[in-house]
Amino acid sequence: MRIEFHPELTADANAVAAVAVFEGKTLSKAAAELDRRSGGLIGRALQGGRFTGAKGQTLQLPGETEGPGAVLLVGAGPQAEFGPDAAETFAAQAFGAAKALGWSELAIEAPGEGGDPAEQAARAALGARLASYRF
Repeated sequence: MRIEFHPELTADANAVAAVAVFEGKTLSKAAAELDRRSGGLIGRALQGGRFTGAKGQTLQLPGETEGPGAVLLVGAGPQAEFGPDAAETFAAQAFGAAKALGWSELAIEAPGEGGDPAEQAARAALGARLASYRF
């Protein structure tokens, strides 16, 4: 699977874009921007569903007419606890869900919360790489 990390929402129609949602249905900066650009797609999907942003939860939504082919909401747990370890888990869960859903390209959008962005990106890359191992 081809994996890219994006500081901004630039995924194309061949990719699923993974964005973080924190517990309590709180959108990460990347998810909020995508929600704004899509006319509230994410917000509407979260209103009636059981997706809460808890760790381990994922939800695939259709993409915009321009942009990613689909959006993958990945539960990131409590926002106050989001740091390098959580970034690693977030990326690993995004990879696993994208693979299970049949996507061959994954764009991981940087959540933009919880400390040093460079360290988060490195740990997210590690998480995705570890999740890609086959035994």
